[in-house]
Amino acid sequence: YFNGQPAVVTLVAGQAQAPVAGEYYPQPFVVRVTRPDGVPLANAPLNFTVSGDAEGGGLAVDQPSGQPTSSLLLRTNAAGEASVYW
Repeated sequence: YFNGQPAVVTLVAGQAQAPVAGEYYPQPFVVRVTRPDGVPLANAPLNFTVSGDAEGGGLAVDQPSGQPTSSLLLRTNAAGEASVYW
């Protein structure tokens, strides 16, 4: 729930990519958060976490550069979307 609304999280971009060892995926993973009726939920919090055996893996925001981290707390934009590189 976010602001009293049930939330639906959908992966909208970034699937079906082929990673190169030691590098981020070429495109970010993008998720959209909406109410069940499809209305976007702006400013909804999302926690992205690398789990399991992600040897050397990490997350980054905006561009696949900088120091990777194992967890990121992001907020959705006006369209209800947030993106992360992995």
